[in-house]
Amino acid sequence: MSDLIIDLPDPTARMTARIGLGRAGARPRTRSQRVFDADHAITQDALAETVPPELLEELGLFSVASAAPDRETYLLRPDLGRRLSDPAMETLRANINLGADVQIFVSDGLSARAVTVNLPELLPALRIALAEQGLRMGPPFFVRLGRVGLLNAVNGIADARVVVILVGERPGLGRADALSAYLGYRPQVDSSDADREVICNIFPGGLPPREAALRITEQIIGILSAGASGVRRGLRS
Repeated sequence: MSDLIIDLPDPTARMTARIGLGRAGARPRTRSQRVFDADHAITQDALAETVPPELLEELGLFSVASAAPDRETYLLRPDLGRRLSDPAMETLRANINLGADVQIFVSDGLSARAVTVNLPELLPALRIALAEQGLRMGPPFFVRLGRVGLLNAVNGIADARVVVILVGERPGLGRADALSAYLGYRPQVDSSDADREVICNIFPGGLPPREAALRITEQIIGILSAGASGVRRGLRS
């Protein structure tokens, strides 16, 4: 008996979800498999990319590093990505304004491409939006190989009211340019995911960077008004 061939219209022409792709017997159709392989390659490449120093200089960001010495260690030891290196702590102490309303920093995270694609529009728009609200912003900076938990470590030095990390999301198949913004109200050493809020899928084909700047600003205002973020903010609303 020949294999049953199910031939359906290609849904990727309308959306990026991998559903209804059709099969040839027990196997995906050749085209679907080739697209899958190509998208997987995009993901692998994204993990190895770095943010161009020229971009950081153009945006006025000084650079420090997490406690992860290299990309391989970063992937194997997530805990090191949540800590600052000793030189980073010294640099921040010398350059951060204590007690700002908002402290923003950027990290490549799992996708440097997300930073490269979105930050040139997002950060200037965010600076303008915060200034229009009369909020004092600490000097933004870049952390190489950082994770979301760095919110706690950074605020141990900055003592800001709200801390925001703009970080490259884990690359998905064919999608390696999505950025996320995680926000926390006065994060402490023991703050967890329950104490944070997030705006994700920031990229030109999702939430556009300039619109994201307004969303982040609105979120910051709500956090400051409630004096809390995450679950605690929800309980107070």
